[in-house]
Amino acid sequence: MAENEELAKALKDLPLKVQTPSLKLRKEVIQNVINVLPHPGINENIVRGICKVVHLTLLRYNEGASQLLVRNLIAALLKHYPKWTVKSFLTVLVDIAGQYKNLVVTPSTSKSALTALNWSCLLMVNGWNNEEVIKDDISILVDVQAILLTAVVSAGVQKYSLKAYNMLHNSWTSVPAIENLYIDSLKSIEQTYFIPVLGSALIKHLSLNNNSLVDKCVDGLLDTFIKTLISCKTKPLKTIVEACYPLLKKISHEQFKGLLLPALQKAMLRNPEIIIECVGLVLSGISLDLSQYAGDVGKSLITNLHSKADITREESADACKRLAQQCSDSGAIEALLKQVFAVFHGSDGKLTIVDHKISVLQGAGNLSYNAVSGSSLQHLTSVAADQFIKVLEVEVHEKTLCHALDMLSLWVCKFSNEVPKKVIDAFKNGMGLKTSTALVRTSYIQCMSACFHSNTIAQAVVLIPTLQKAIDRAVAQPTQAPAVTEGLCAACFLLKIAATQGDKENSFSSLWTILFDMDKQLFVSEKFLSVASDDALIHVMQLCERLLLEHPERLNGKAGPLHRAVLICLTASSTAVRRKCLPLARRIVGGLGGISLARALLKDLAKYLEISKIQNKNENENRDQSEASNEISPHTVIECITALCSSSGSAEDAQLVALEALLPAHNPAIVNIAPNLWIKIVKRLGLDPHLFVEQQISNLKKLLIDEFSATPSHENALATIVQLNGNKLLPDLVQIVKQYLDEPQIIQITKDEYFTYLTPEGELYDKSVLPDDQSSTAMNMKRESKAYSYKEQLEEMQLRRELEEKKKKNGKVKQPQYTPKQLEAIKNQKIKEQAIRDKLTQLNTVIVNCVSIIRAAAKGNPIEFSLCYKDLLPSILKDVQSPLAAPYLTKLYIDLRKTVFHQDLDSLGELIAHVTLRLLKPQCDLDPAWEEEDLTKAMIRTVNCIHKRTLKKKDEELDVGVPQNHFTTPAFSYSFSLLKSTLLSSHCKKDEGLIHNSLQVISEHAKLRGDHGTDTLDLYLPKYLPRQQMFELLVELISTTSGRIQSQAEACLLDVAASASGSEHCAKATYDELAVMLTALQNPKDVVRDSALRGLTVMISSIPTFEDNYEQALTVGKRVWIARFDSKEENRELANKLWEDARLEFPSHLYEELMIDIEHPVECVQEAAAKALATLVEEDKNEIQSILQTLLSLYKNRLEVGILKEKRSSSVLYTIKENLN
Repeated sequence: MAENEELAKALKDLPLKVQTPSLKLRKEVIQNVINVLPHPGINENIVRGICKVVHLTLLRYNEGASQLLVRNLIAALLKHYPKWTVKSFLTVLVDIAGQYKNLVVTPSTSKSALTALNWSCLLMVNGWNNEEVIKDDISILVDVQAILLTAVVSAGVQKYSLKAYNMLHNSWTSVPAIENLYIDSLKSIEQTYFIPVLGSALIKHLSLNNNSLVDKCVDGLLDTFIKTLISCKTKPLKTIVEACYPLLKKISHEQFKGLLLPALQKAMLRNPEIIIECVGLVLSGISLDLSQYAGDVGKSLITNLHSKADITREESADACKRLAQQCSDSGAIEALLKQVFAVFHGSDGKLTIVDHKISVLQGAGNLSYNAVSGSSLQHLTSVAADQFIKVLEVEVHEKTLCHALDMLSLWVCKFSNEVPKKVIDAFKNGMGLKTSTALVRTSYIQCMSACFHSNTIAQAVVLIPTLQKAIDRAVAQPTQAPAVTEGLCAACFLLKIAATQGDKENSFSSLWTILFDMDKQLFVSEKFLSVASDDALIHVMQLCERLLLEHPERLNGKAGPLHRAVLICLTASSTAVRRKCLPLARRIVGGLGGISLARALLKDLAKYLEISKIQNKNENENRDQSEASNEISPHTVIECITALCSSSGSAEDAQLVALEALLPAHNPAIVNIAPNLWIKIVKRLGLDPHLFVEQQISNLKKLLIDEFSATPSHENALATIVQLNGNKLLPDLVQIVKQYLDEPQIIQITKDEYFTYLTPEGELYDKSVLPDDQSSTAMNMKRESKAYSYKEQLEEMQLRRELEEKKKKNGKVKQPQYTPKQLEAIKNQKIKEQAIRDKLTQLNTVIVNCVSIIRAAAKGNPIEFSLCYKDLLPSILKDVQSPLAAPYLTKLYIDLRKTVFHQDLDSLGELIAHVTLRLLKPQCDLDPAWEEEDLTKAMIRTVNCIHKRTLKKKDEELDVGVPQNHFTTPAFSYSFSLLKSTLLSSHCKKDEGLIHNSLQVISEHAKLRGDHGTDTLDLYLPKYLPRQQMFELLVELISTTSGRIQSQAEACLLDVAASASGSEHCAKATYDELAVMLTALQNPKDVVRDSALRGLTVMISSIPTFEDNYEQALTVGKRVWIARFDSKEENRELANKLWEDARLEFPSHLYEELMIDIEHPVECVQEAAAKALATLVEEDKNEIQSILQTLLSLYKNRLEVGILKEKRSSSVLYTIKENLN
């Protein structure tokens, strides 16, 4: 009964269950079905139903894991019920194959067909145990596989085609003697174009073992191939014909001559526009020398070179190329050449359409791709050159001439030892013709360059005067792009000649003058490069390569224009240009001195990208096509950077290249699509990124901190470096940023200075110097204005300015007439305001850079950077009182919350950020949505939220210092400003509950001792707490409160001090933190001094000795020495205990240090200092004389000041006297 329930449960709603998108659920559903398959209740209908369910997964299960589940299910079905499964699943496969018969295949549908083909192979291999079933249905299976294989290869995705063949090959290998069944089935089933495709795959499989079965199936498959793919009425797919190459390669001369050739000729006569492409593909697939058939095949191809249809002409020219590749007899190619040129000259009727002429010339040029070699090739090339020269002599159309020269280039490059004189004369004559335009002459020069190479370059010397004239024409017409392009090609060819001939008799002197004049920049000017053709850009790259590699000494350090030209070529929009230029770039950086060139190019690339428009995938959706076409593709820039970083050298060279690649690789458009590009480049250079940062830290600090600019590239680069090795860079980064933010000038900026800075240059902000009628419209802007915000006041100023400008343009406002005195006053005021503007502009740059650095660090390594908040946030929040810095820093402070408040705390972090800023009252407008709630209520609500979170119910078994519901120490540092502002607010004096909650939060976090159960960075260690600010706040509270609150503040101070006690898992107090306690020892209130002494006692291990730091030890010793003579006995006892436990010293010869406190403004400190000095005298009487003289001098000097100070000195004298007595 339980088994029946399990079967029913597994099969219930199975068609719906298998369509779930969850991989986990898919696995569960299919595994349940597999588990119940041995159940006796399974019958043929159930198996049929399961097979139909498998069909549902074909288009849904795209990932490998899901497809494996389906294959496991099919295998399980075949294992338990082979007969039923083969019968049912074949029906499913037939349905699937039927869908692909007339389907236009795409890569997506090709992939699903591949999956179905895999199922069919699985069905054949696993179902072979029951041969009777397979033999009965093998024809159906073969037909299905033929259709599915054709669907896979039709898409033209090489990866899918290879997978499909491997599946079939493995299945044929697994099943013995299956090939005979396949061959018989291929003959018996309906003969469609699917059959040759599967047959070709079978032939490829059989050929691996030199199987004799190959000959058995070639004839039948060839016959089907001819009927379905050649003698057809629709154009066959290129990919299907190419899939039949294994079949075509097995064709013999007899089969080609008797079967295939007649069929091809007949098809070309009947439907040339349909079959011409197929003819070319078939010719490429045959492994025979077709020289003896060239005339028969070529006749029809050449006839179609001037067909009316453009596509037919293109396909005919391509077929001529494929035919030539299969011919090794020069006579056959020569005959084809003569036939082609006869057509050009009118044997089939006069060619009057330019495109037809060009197609015929294209066919003649494509015949150069032949297999002829040796002396026969030289004779054939000479014949071809003669034919082309005749065309050049009679043709006058510019486009036709250019194309004829391009095709001639394909032939003349085959002259290996000597270029015929008639060819050289043709070059000279063609260049000198008056009818030759700049474009034609450029084509002539390109043809020359192709003609003359290693063995024949010496013959090109006679062309130097001709080439020099081309350069002279470019010099005379520098604004004409065709003329400059002609000169550019000539210059490249002359450099080629000069490289082999040398500078004999200064024949190239004028060339050097023109090429290395970097002021005129004839061939690399921005104007020319912006309008240059693709060919011209390629020649520019070739020119730059030769100049940079072969003539660096002639540049005299002025290679900048060449570098820019190289970068423009490498980032050109044309794929053809980049494909030609990228190898040249690799040669530039891979040659001698390539490292320095790579660094220079990368440095210039960073500047070039800053001023160029780069496509951004996030913005392109809203751009029109014309605007986007003028932008550089980020993929292009990635190719460029990768090519420039392909140089090889020592590890030191690789580090220098990686350093220069840092900024260009972090352009925002590149980071969007390849965020780890620079790291990949570093690894490709053989470097470890983490180690690289450590070794190059000084250079990185200079680049990313000292020379930092607030650009996205710098920001992204800094983020990456901080992410890789933050502990090396962050300490210096925070120190420098803090130093900039603590600049007193930032906080001293007044509102008038700020609005002067916002006033456009040339206008007056302070119009009090104008006559009364001109200054009457001046507007006073006040931060305290209740009616208008900063933003509204600025908008009103702008509106007034625009209205005034409009009136001036309309002539409604008369220009005022000023007296010389008024003009002088206006001039002086403008100078004064400009000085303010300049100063604030510099400060604004500093602030913007600091904000950008902080954002980069927070983006790159938010966790490690947040540990610095205890030092950094006070500087940020202090500067929000500057009208210049406030708009930047308030936004920054709000954004930084994301580094410390994650997931469920994000909303609380946002609340803390906005309420903190409201309490600080920054000199800028805040988000009005957050100002709707009453500030006092918001403050109370936020503190209570923090308190509720921190003191949530805890696990009593855990130690008090183990974090449970606490904030991390960086999150507490972020929130501390809120707690501080709350505790010092006027409302808090009347709300003891709020004070209690705030202090409890501080105390709870002060008791943290780290999360010792984690292996990652511990964010609960007390060393990251803002203890200095906590001490200052608590001292202030102890000083200004009383009773229970005062006691709680004292206890809280001791908790904070304990966190800095230096004990296990505790931090050691810094001197700045000790200094807060030393300052508290000078407080007039006994309880404050008491707390300070207790805090110092707790932090006794952090007190510096004279060996650690003399000045600090002296200060601590002095303060505790004075405290030993405190007016309150309890304090004296605490001080004495501290003195003894810490083993402090205060040498008597340093009595002058105590003299300062003789005049201390706090009376109790003054009296204690007097007693301390007297005791010091008593211990060392040698100093009595000098001490008395100093005191008497001080006494006399203060007599005129008044009786109060006189009493101070006299009281000290009296104390000394009493102690001496």
